[in-house]
Amino acid sequence: MRKPFGMASTTENFSESHLDRKSLKRPDSFTIAATSFFVDVFQNTRVLMGVGGGLLLAAAGFSVWTNQVDTASRQATGAWYEAEKALDQEMKSFSSSTGSSGVGTGGKTPLTASREGQDFKSNYIKIDVDAQFSKGVTKLREVTEKFPKTRASFEAQMQLGSLYFDHGQFEKALEWYQKAASAASDKLDRGTALSSVGYAQENLGKPTEALASFQKAIAVGETSLKGDLLLAIARCYEGLHDSAKARSIYEQVSKEFTGGDYSKVAEIRKSRL
Repeated sequence: MRKPFGMASTTENFSESHLDRKSLKRPDSFTIAATSFFVDVFQNTRVLMGVGGGLLLAAAGFSVWTNQVDTASRQATGAWYEAEKALDQEMKSFSSSTGSSGVGTGGKTPLTASREGQDFKSNYIKIDVDAQFSKGVTKLREVTEKFPKTRASFEAQMQLGSLYFDHGQFEKALEWYQKAASAASDKLDRGTALSSVGYAQENLGKPTEALASFQKAIAVGETSLKGDLLLAIARCYEGLHDSAKARSIYEQVSKEFTGGDYSKVAEIRKSRL
């Protein structure tokens, strides 16, 4: 029986064109792994390039910021140096015209008097600091205003505080010492500034406030200031007529600084209670 016309060719064509599952070539495991590897490399390269670019931008930004900080620090130091020169010239001029040093503390400071077991009684030469040392004061103020958060600014604040303190202007001294305490960046600076705040308050006749400032200063934990601060705290208790607490602090000083100057001062003061 003959097949209908064209049937054979259609079937043959179908057989030739038809692909069953067995005839399909499947990629081997190596090809799959290699392809996956290069895809991962391509994708990760894009990620790494992005991260690397971000790090380069961050490094560049940090470098610019560091340079700006260094430049500001150098400018601040230069401005502070110029302020000190101006103040020194004004003090020399004052000394020449009055025959006085312009400081008038009789060689005593609260710290040295404390170590010698004496009460700090200064012979201040009353001076209008702003009027007499106007150029130096103005330049020191400019340092604190133009270059905040720099070492020079902190030093200028402390210098202004001491300048007012040394001439009996304790309110203004207190203002600058408080600013310095807020700006201090390490334990020694903060402890020193807070103790200066306490001395100014003490000289203003505010033993309660002074006591709080000295206690804050000692809480900072700067061991080099501890002896002076303990003596100051005990002295404040004396000023508040609390002899028991004053005695207790003096005894603490004697134990912690046995045989030293602080211990000797504590024993002298304790004997006066």
